[in-house]
This record gives sequence, C-alpha cells and structure tokens, in this order.
Amino acid sequence: GPTWFMADEHGEYAAVGLRPGSYVVNFTGPWRSPWLDMWWDGADRESKAAALDIEPGVVLSEINAALSAPSTISGRVTDPDGQPHAGIGVGAYVRQDDAPGGWNYAASRNTDSNGEFTIRGLRAGDYRLSLSPPWSGDPKYPSQWWRGTLDESAAELVDVPVEGAVRIGDMA
Repeated sequence: GPTWFMADEHGEYAAVGLRPGSYVVNFTGPWRSPWLDMWWDGADRESKAAALDIEPGVVLSEINAALSAPSTISGRVTDPDGQPHAGIGVGAYVRQDDAPGGWNYAASRNTDSNGEFTIRGLRAGDYRLSLSPPWSGDPKYPSQWWRGTLDESAAELVDVPVEGAVRIGDMA
C-alpha cells in the first residue's frame, strides 16, 4: 500500500524505512490547496510515472517536483442571434496518448444565465470542448463540439498553458 511522507516548511522530505522494491512517487499539495498533484519525473498520472528501484543501503536524492496551479478555460455560449444560452453543459476533454481514442474527460461546467462558464482545475494540454443542451433536451440545438461541428475529430483545439487562463470567444 501507499506510504506517506510529509515535507517540512522548506519542502524538504526524507522517505526512510522503505523496504527494497519498486516505487512510484506522487507529490500533492496540502489538504484543500489549489496545487495539482504530480508524479516524479514530470508525469501527470501514475501510468506514466517512472518507477524508482530501492535497494538496501542506497540513498536516492533529487527526487523532487514543482507543483503547478490549475489552469482554466472560460467562455460564453450564445445562440446565432447573440443571445446567451443558459444551462448548456460544456465538457473539456484532454489529449492523452494512452486514453481510448487519445482523449480523456477532464471536467465540465454548465453555463449560467449569461451563457458564461469557467472550467477549473485543468492541467496544461490540448483540449476539445463539447456543448450539450440541458437534459430536458433542445431539438433546436443538438450536442456539438467547439466551433460548431458535430464531428469530434473536427473540433477546434484549445491550448491550455501551465497555470494559465484561456478565454475563448462566444460559442454560437
């Protein structure tokens, strides 16, 4: 099972008492902090993390990470006349080579009464945005991908930087 070690006020830690074996290291911020977790060697998920082999009497150093703040995507959904569209689900899908089809669901938000949305907690990467009408359905506006295509592969990509906010134009 997992073994936890806490960093001191300087971010220093020592993982002592580990049995010989292969380990992956995950770094997380304090409880309820805004920081995104990360795996040693720059991986954003366990499946891509580099394993460390621990042998008796060997000391490993420089097993460090720099946590980053989450990024956001925000925008406004309108109808073709420029009127705000409330209750539209906007989903963000991130490109991940090891995910089925190369894309993985990241997060979503519904638009407010002004048609505005902000999707928070995102890692840096390329995203596709899906737009879905409220559960009650709206036959006038079918589910689609950003910029108005029904074909997922034709969706315009949104490039989200590290610790950045991306504001996209009106999505009619």
